[in-house]
Amino acid sequence: MLQKIETVKEQIYWAYANLAMAHSAVSNQQNTYNKNNFMIRAKLFKRMKNGTMNMRTIFDDEKIKLQIIGSNLMNEKKAPFLN
Repeated sequence: MLQKIETVKEQIYWAYANLAMAHSAVSNQQNTYNKNNFMIRAKLFKRMKNGTMNMRTIFDDEKIKLQIIGSNLMNEKKAPFLN
């Protein structure tokens, strides 16, 4: 059953929940969505709607990317100035 989207806020929550569902499938190397992926989407959407869960900030994602890049550079010894 598809969720009824009534506001822009709910549209953003639905899009975020769909991204979480896709991320779950990709992380598990799935070719198609399964019941667990749809449960992730439904629960996340419901919890964001009722305020028990929130989206992470873009800053958090960018911070993680920078840490990964820095770690990779340190491991490859291409950035002696980071030591």
